[in-house]
Parts: sequence; C-alpha cells; structure tokens
Amino acid sequence: MAAFPTLTPSASQVTPGAWPVATISSLSGTESCIRQGSAQIGRRLQLTFTNVTEANFLAILNHYRGQRSGFDSFGFDTATLAADLTPAGYAWLYASRPQVVDEHADVFTVTCEFKAEPRGLVVAMGKAWRTLATTLTPGARDGGIIYGKPAAWVTPTTTMRPQIRALLAGVQAPLLGAGPATDYTGWSRVVNASEDDASILFGSWPFTFYLAGTGYTACYPTSNGLATFGSGSASATSSASSPQLPKLMFGPGDRSWQRLYTQTGNGYARFRWEGHNTWFEPPAPGSSTRIAEITFWQSDGVFQLIEVRTGNFAAPTAGQPSRSVLVASASTAYASADTLDANQSWVFRGNEDGTSWTLLADSYVLG
Repeated sequence: MAAFPTLTPSASQVTPGAWPVATISSLSGTESCIRQGSAQIGRRLQLTFTNVTEANFLAILNHYRGQRSGFDSFGFDTATLAADLTPAGYAWLYASRPQVVDEHADVFTVTCEFKAEPRGLVVAMGKAWRTLATTLTPGARDGGIIYGKPAAWVTPTTTMRPQIRALLAGVQAPLLGAGPATDYTGWSRVVNASEDDASILFGSWPFTFYLAGTGYTACYPTSNGLATFGSGSASATSSASSPQLPKLMFGPGDRSWQRLYTQTGNGYARFRWEGHNTWFEPPAPGSSTRIAEITFWQSDGVFQLIEVRTGNFAAPTAGQPSRSVLVASASTAYASADTLDANQSWVFRGNEDGTSWTLLADSYVLG
C-alpha cells in the first residue's frame, strides 16, 4: 500500500461518487427507488503534473507498476492531495494507465486517473481480491465482506474469514475469569513466582503492531503494571514520560506479580497479568488481588486496537495510588483515564502508525 509520490499537481479534477440506486417504474407512472449499498461508488480523480522531471515521471510509473496497475490500493501524501478529497474509509486505485507526453529536453506532462473504493469488498470464490482483504483462514466461515491489507487469490477450495474488528459497547470480563486462573488451555504460563520490579519479553507476535510510529512484534510486560516497547523496564514510577519508552499502563505503581500468561492467535497477542497492589507481603501464586488481561490487535487496515479487561482489582492504597490506564510514546500521553477499577473493559483505538489514540470506556472487542 505504498503512497503515491509526493508531487504537487498542476491541475486536479474531481468527480463525486454516488450511491448505487435502482429505479423501478410502474405502469401507473410512479417510480420506486432502491438503494443497493451503504457506500458511494464511482468517485474519480484526475491529476495532471506538467513540466515534471524525468525522475518524477519515472517515480509515477514505478508506483503504477508497484500497485500492479489497478489491483492494489494506496493513499496520497497531503502535499499531493487534500485530505478532504479522500472520503473516510476509502482507498484509491488506478482507474487507467498514466498518460505521458514528452514535452522537450526531458521535461514531461503526466496525467493520472484514479478511482476511490470503500474498504469493504464482496468477493466470489474463484476470483482475485485486492489488498483491502486480510489473510485467508481454511475452514473459517465466509463472511462475504472482506477488510484489511494483504493481496491474495481466492480458489474454489479456499474459505475466507473477515478480519475487521467489531468494537462493541459494554463490559467484558477477562477470558480466564475475574480471579486467579485455573484453566490454562491455549495459554503459556511464563511467570509463576512472586516478583518485584521484574519484566519479561513477550515476543514472536504473528503481526507488526505500531506505537509512536515504530513497528513492534513484541512487548515487555512488567510487574509494575506496564507493557513497554523496545526494551523492558524495572521502573516503579508511572507517568507519560517515565519510563522513557513507548508504553501501556494499567494501574501502574510499585507492585508485584505472581503469574503471567501469554497467548497469540490470528491477528492478536494477549497477556494475562496476575499481581498484587504492593511490592511487599505479596500473596503466593494463585492468590493475586489484581487481575488484568491486555490484548493487542492487528490493524484491520483502518485502526489498531488495545483492549484492557480487569477482573479483581484491589483499590489503590495511600502508598500505591495509581488508578490510571494510559497509552503513551516515550514522553507524551496519547490517551488516558484515572478511573481504572475492578470489572471494567477499555479499548484504545489508534491509527495505523500508532501516533494518535482514543480511549473508549466500557467497550470491548468482539472475537
């Protein structure tokens, strides 16, 4: 999904899209209209670049080849195209081959025509589908509408699984329950001891997750109620700038953990944190007073999601006051709240490069 080269067009022509509508005329002269979709189609854009250098002309042609003509979708840099010319939830495709005129002395005029399509595509078996679709999962249910990125071919023996993440209102308990877990099926128990100021690598994720503009395939859960990216941290302080790493916080402070479980699957990486409110006199494994499950979801081509679910969650004491839930870069909070408590579920929703996040309370991710 490489962006179009950063070039300022000499002229642009926009043809707005329209909703697909079928009109039925009766013998009495009345007409009935049926709207056959929920998204506009037929939006066109023509950009003309005059007096461009050979290097810029070749950059456009290489981009056209890289998008496999009109097969792969892409976006535009804001210097090339105003943001309001791209409808929310749409991506661009080449509508035809670039038209090139060699003016003189290696100066060119290039005209390109594009079309915008919604990110959902209905695909029939035996057809090819574009990069707005996710991976194909044998044996999964065919949902019809496909979202996401990687390009693939659909064969008569392949079934499809939609990868769009349904974000729902409501509160969901941790998958293994509100108290210390007793069912470990499908999970790896990587910590089983009471530890203070500890961190551990949770890696080998089956996708790349982006935070603060950098892609990661691992994080470092800590005993102090954080998950850091890039490296681990023993820091017991908790603020947007401490520790100085991209991070997620869930009731952070000078705490301890007794058990940690990890799990990865199709498009997600999850860990379960079982800990105590303080670092001193912590309970033995299996008797933790704070339970949280954190899930990092693969981007669906539009959003990334971080899900936080709490079960038992002992109230902060005077010496351990934090009730915050927060996602931040190494120095700046993107989104946060100070009301983390027992039996809650939260979702952080971020853009594709993880540089903008919104916190949604009383929400969870279906699937």
